[in-house]
Amino acid sequence: MNAKTNNLKKYDIYGKEADRIRKELQKTTEVKAGIFEDYRDKLIDEEQYVQISGKYADKIKELTARLDEMLKAQAAYSREYHIDEEWKEVVEKYLNKRKLTREMVEAFVDKVVVHEDARVDVYLKYDDVLNDLKILSAEREAV
Repeated sequence: MNAKTNNLKKYDIYGKEADRIRKELQKTTEVKAGIFEDYRDKLIDEEQYVQISGKYADKIKELTARLDEMLKAQAAYSREYHIDEEWKEVVEKYLNKRKLTREMVEAFVDKVVVHEDARVDVYLKYDDVLNDLKILSAEREAV
């Protein structure tokens, strides 16, 4: 899925935004360091230093969180993005099989719970991977 042109563009967009945020983060960090030098050189008093420094610390925290979001979003569009290689191999092994075998059940089913009212719950080994794929697919369709 990630080799599609549209997804490659999104990967690049997230990367460019991450680069922009990195530059802004670096500038903000440098300014914050300069504020300390102003305080050390007695160009501003302690109260001003605490106020201004706190403002820049909040901005650094916000930028760091935004950068993390961009990097996470970019990773989801990477050509090398794989949720679980083992899962992929198991799915590919049985992809064209049309008859359920014991070997397939052992590969995919974690446990089966039979209730007294004849309900049956089947828990798959890769439910978490499947849920991650569903979420990722829904996010991509929404964009």
